[in-house]
Amino acid sequence: MECRYDFDFVKIFLERVDMSKGGPIGFMKNVLRADSLRLFKYMVDKGFEPYEISDEEINVFQIAAFNGSVKCLKYLFTIRDVPEFKEEDGFSIYHCAAFSKKNGVETIKLLVENGVSTSYICQRDKSNSFTPYDYAVRHASRCSSYETQKREQYLKTAAYLKELQKKYCGIKDTNEKR
Repeated sequence: MECRYDFDFVKIFLERVDMSKGGPIGFMKNVLRADSLRLFKYMVDKGFEPYEISDEEINVFQIAAFNGSVKCLKYLFTIRDVPEFKEEDGFSIYHCAAFSKKNGVETIKLLVENGVSTSYICQRDKSNSFTPYDYAVRHASRCSSYETQKREQYLKTAAYLKELQKKYCGIKDTNEKR
């Protein structure tokens, strides 16, 4: 999905914005939703801190995973170290990627390739005991009949997560309890 904006106009608007201390996180979410690498680079170069935690207690890595922002996430991994994710509630960056309506498989591959702990693939969200695989399946089942492309994306993500669970979690069948 190409972001439709006038870069020069947005740049004029952002020139007066203090990007330190998280900057305009709401605007950054829109940039990541559009996977607009040019605008993302501009904001980071101007001082937007990707490690900053938003009001929802997630950082830019997690927001990018949630949105399937592959271009921005690739760039982020070249300029920053993988943060240590402390997931007390069990909801991991892989859970975020499982929510992605686009690029779920590519996002997960990118996370694994860049050293995000694969133990999170096995982790269950404490609020509902769901693994990332369970989230992808759940979202596929909630798609309306006319949302076939979206459902397909979730099912591809679920299939890939199922393979990763077999590899990293020792689970032969995703219904099997650990």
